[in-house]
Amino acid sequence: NAGPGLSIFEGSTVQLQGRGSAGTYLWTPATGLSATHILNPIAKPLVTTTYNLRITNTQGCSNSANVTIVVIPYCVKPLNAFTPNNDGNNDRWFITNGNCLIKAKVQVFNRYGGKVFESDDYKNDWDGTYKNKPVPDGTYYYVINYELINNSKVVKRGNVTILR
Repeated sequence: NAGPGLSIFEGSTVQLQGRGSAGTYLWTPATGLSATHILNPIAKPLVTTTYNLRITNTQGCSNSANVTIVVIPYCVKPLNAFTPNNDGNNDRWFITNGNCLIKAKVQVFNRYGGKVFESDDYKNDWDGTYKNKPVPDGTYYYVINYELINNSKVVKRGNVTILR
């Protein structure tokens, strides 16, 4: 038995749950596996992958089974620029492109380190304002603390450019 199919976020790892009699084990393809000759290797596939486990017992009999690891594209991808000019296009700063979040805490700073935006439960809704006034065009720096639906936590730091 190759174990149950599983879903992981892109860049995550999972331990395969192969089961079977004593003998030799071979997982294929080897791509993304920590080992191919053990029952329970760690898998880190880059894309959705079906792994095959072949077990050969001491009498030379063999059998195989498959398991598919579905890789969910990483949804934590803050835009590196937006144009909050109220034209209906790119007026808000998006930090995610999917439904993988429980919540995200966002802080945005100007080049002097002054905080211009903060939210404990960000919903892709910052419009480039501070105290209800547009911030100047330029580069701003962010820290985002994501809590994902798989209960993992991710901290992302980077910059975002505002152009009007």
